[in-house]
Amino acid sequence: MTMVAGQPTDSSGRSTGNGASTEAPPPRVRVLDLETVAERVGCSKGHVSKLINGKVKGMSVLPAVRIGRRVYVLEATLEAWLKGCETSWRSK
Repeated sequence: MTMVAGQPTDSSGRSTGNGASTEAPPPRVRVLDLETVAERVGCSKGHVSKLINGKVKGMSVLPAVRIGRRVYVLEATLEAWLKGCETSWRSK
């Protein structure tokens, strides 16, 4: 038996399922829908859509994840984008 990524494996490399993993679970990623992003930023969902599509002059594009017709923004991405906007606004 060998260990791969903290999991015991048999001779074929498959996990045997014995023993507890020594790795911490991956951090949970929070995703926000357009309505939540709009509430946090203080604007409408339509304006958030324009930010995501790069249609707001003088503003950087807000990165988003599309799953079918739904659009989500990662919470960490929104926070970084807001900090970048604050920095660029202050430097003008």
